[in-house]
Amino acid sequence: MFNASVLALFAVFLCFFGLGWVYWGWKKANRFSSALGWALTASSVLAWIPAAGLQYGLVYMLFAPALLVWPYVSREASRIPSRDGQQRPREAPQWSVAQMVVNVGTAIVVALVLPLMAGILTVFISFQLPVTGASQAAIGILLLPLLTALYVFLYLASRRRMQWLLAGSTGTSLLAAVMYL
Repeated sequence: MFNASVLALFAVFLCFFGLGWVYWGWKKANRFSSALGWALTASSVLAWIPAAGLQYGLVYMLFAPALLVWPYVSREASRIPSRDGQQRPREAPQWSVAQMVVNVGTAIVVALVLPLMAGILTVFISFQLPVTGASQAAIGILLLPLLTALYVFLYLASRRRMQWLLAGSTGTSLLAAVMYL
């Protein structure tokens, strides 16, 4: 228990100072310092995994920098000078039925279709691995958010979303057919 606490504190230390190096490298436009900071932040996983286990260690490694970056963000935000003291009036929002349909369709695809596709791919990959039981479930738990994020990123970054969606759903359907035959 004591070792896990010490390792967790060390991981927080690595994350915090790694993000500090990233911030300092960004401010000084020094790529080496930024790379060193990212390396320190990424190396915190070596302390998180023994402290919390594989599943929770990876989650903490991804979650801790998101919390620890806020002191640097607030430091930078306090130094931004105010503009002329005048605010411009906001423009009236432009509403379009066609644009709303496109946005609702994109939200449905991102929230429902792509996670379903990633889930099917995760199950397929888990069943193909030479491990069974709890190990398959653990690998699936680790893979599902990564594949979902990859699918969402590729979909939103694509200029031809419908073609990408058709290709992805066709591939996922083929994997599902192979898996259940």
